[in-house]
Amino acid sequence: MGGQKGVALFYKYLEQHCTVYMAASTDNNSSKEERYFPFLYNNKRISYNLLYLKKLKNIIKEKGIDVIIVEHSYPFFLGYFLRKITGVPVVIHSHNLEGERFKQMGKWWWRWYTIYERWALKNADSCFFISREDQEKAIAQFHLKEKNCKVLTYGIEENAGSLYSSLPILKKNKNEKWLFFNGTLDYKPNKDAINFLISTLDALLQNRYFNYKIIISGTNLSPFLKEKIENNNRFLFVGFIDDLLPYYQCADLFLNPVNNNSGIKTKVLEAIANGCTVISFAAGASGINKNVCGEKLIIVPDGDGEEMANEIISHSSQERKDTPDAFFNCYSWKNITKSAAQELASLITKNA
Repeated sequence: MGGQKGVALFYKYLEQHCTVYMAASTDNNSSKEERYFPFLYNNKRISYNLLYLKKLKNIIKEKGIDVIIVEHSYPFFLGYFLRKITGVPVVIHSHNLEGERFKQMGKWWWRWYTIYERWALKNADSCFFISREDQEKAIAQFHLKEKNCKVLTYGIEENAGSLYSSLPILKKNKNEKWLFFNGTLDYKPNKDAINFLISTLDALLQNRYFNYKIIISGTNLSPFLKEKIENNNRFLFVGFIDDLLPYYQCADLFLNPVNNNSGIKTKVLEAIANGCTVISFAAGASGINKNVCGEKLIIVPDGDGEEMANEIISHSSQERKDTPDAFFNCYSWKNITKSAAQELASLITKNA
């Protein structure tokens, strides 16, 4: 999942600037055993972690922790109580405005979570938001102090450039265009996107006598959708892929027909970073700095299958253009975590 990958990579690069100790749930693992504490309950039982307040407090005291970062707004209640008993400032590293995301997903309890989210963001010492759009919405909706807010986007690793054409799955017909989509496939926005590809876009492209294959990768695809895909020779489901780089680089286009506009779509950034041109609904491109994407990000109105089909026909025949250097500068994990470390140092000094 994009959020999980974002957390792992954020701390991987943040360690270049400061010492990181991590308390995590038991279903995680790490090679850094001396600075890693996997004893917490996972999200479904997150409230039970109140039982570990004393253990967390002891770690903070013993290790001389200067600042606490909580990933997402969910566990802020733990940070709140830890600040009360240790005096250490707490930062929320937000990946979405969760109340809004739950509303778009049709969760009946989204209002209750929004009330909690407002309390959490207002009481944090600092808030890191994944995009400028999320930050501006949060400041306006929750009346946050702008000085306590900072944009800290998702990043990309600097490993683009290799091409693994020797893999059998990547040997495609010369005149066949590959259209690629990937994600966690039981996540509602991604399920809706696959339904759109099957029910709408496929028919529109067929009417244009266009030779293509839509390749889908990811986990947790429902048996119903899997059967639909397997019964259509213009689709190929490849399941979970350890390394998506070959697919990004062999695909003619990456499709992102996602209607959810919260946070930032990590798959879009990764596709662009690996040289793949992306055609996305406007909602699916929210939070991304379009000014640094050049011609690698093509945006169509939400739900407009005709326009997406037109752009696919138009761009699939064009020579692939390089991703602008400005994109890599903007979304480099090194630059992002350097900025984060400076913000954390400022907060620590303020709290001293």
